[in-house]
Amino acid sequence: MGYHLQSVLSMAPAHPHPKVAGSTTAQWMAGPFAALLDRFKDAVEASRSRH
Repeated sequence: MGYHLQSVLSMAPAHPHPKVAGSTTAQWMAGPFAALLDRFKDAVEASRSRH
């Protein structure tokens, strides 16, 4: 069960996205892409803060 939870959490967006809040379909369609972009953005910001 822990593996499944971790895999779902890795696909979930890391930040709120209010434009898709009312639509389940939009959340399923945009969620994985938003998660990828959120994590990329967080990594870039973390990299900038270390320098």
